[in-house]
Amino acid sequence: MNPRNRQTIKRPRGKSVRSSMGILEEYAKQNPGSKAAYERARLVLPSGCTRTVLHWPPFPLCLRAGRGTRLWDVDGNERIDFNFNNTTLILGHNHPRVVEATEEQLARGTVLGAPTEAEPRLAEELLRRLRGAERVRFTPSGTEANMQAIRAARSYTGRDMVAKCEGAYHGSWDAMDVSVAPPLEEAGPRRAPRSVRQHEGIPDGVLGNTLVIPFNDAEAAESLIDEHGDELAAVIVEPVQRDMPPEPGVPGVRQGGHGAPRHRPYLRRGDILQARPGGRPGDARGHPGRDHSG
Repeated sequence: MNPRNRQTIKRPRGKSVRSSMGILEEYAKQNPGSKAAYERARLVLPSGCTRTVLHWPPFPLCLRAGRGTRLWDVDGNERIDFNFNNTTLILGHNHPRVVEATEEQLARGTVLGAPTEAEPRLAEELLRRLRGAERVRFTPSGTEANMQAIRAARSYTGRDMVAKCEGAYHGSWDAMDVSVAPPLEEAGPRRAPRSVRQHEGIPDGVLGNTLVIPFNDAEAAESLIDEHGDELAAVIVEPVQRDMPPEPGVPGVRQGGHGAPRHRPYLRRGDILQARPGGRPGDARGHPGRDHSG
C-alpha cells in the first residue's frame, strides 16, 4: 500500500451527506456533557485539547474514567476501548498491579531531581526484550527520542540532511513534520516525492534538509539515497508505517536500501508506536522486512 492511496476517498454526497448529518446530530444528543466540556476547554486550550490528534468534529468525547477494556465519559456512557492510547496501554486501564506499583512510588515521591533505582531496572528489562539494543535513553515522547537521535547522527557524520518516507510520522517537530499527509497536487512524482511542510511555520531551510523517499518502493528509495548519500546524516524509517505494512515481495530496508551502507548515513528506526514492552523478546526488531543492523 502507498500512502497516497489513502487520499482517494470521495466525499459523501446526497443521501450520504444527510445520513452523516443525522449521525452527528445523534452524537451531539448523546453527549451533551462532552460538548459543554469542549466549549469550556476551547477557551483556554487550542482546539480544546492538549493533543491536536484527539480533536474531531463536532467535538471530542470528554472521558472521566477507565477500567480494563471500558471507558466512561462525563455523560455516563460506557464504551469499549479499541485504541488504548494508540496501543500503549497493553494491560488495559487501571490494571490492579499497575495501580499498586504507582501508589507505592507516589508514597516515595515522583520527581526527585536525581537518578533513582527504578531507571536502570527498567532499562535492563527493555534491553532484555529488545535484542540488539545496547543502551537506553528515556525521553518524554517519541518526538524527543527522534530529535535526539537525529542530532546525534548529524553530530557524528557532520552532515545536515536526513531522509524520511512519505507518509511517515516521526513526531511534531520541524525536520520530520514534512510530507506526513501532503496534498496530492503538491506531493510531486510518486518515485521522487517533494518535501512538503505539514503545517505553516516550517522554514524553507528545513525543507531543503529533509529528503522524502517513497514507502514500499525500495528501488526508488535506494536511488534517492544513492543520489544524496554524501549529504545524508541519517535515514529514519518506520518498518511498519502506521496502518501500511510492507507489501509482499517489496524488499525491506536491508535488502533494497544498499545506499545506506555505501554512504554510511545513520539508520534510525523511528517507529514511535512500534516497540511495546509487552512483546516477546526481539519483537520490535525481528519483523520481516526490517533492518536489524542498526
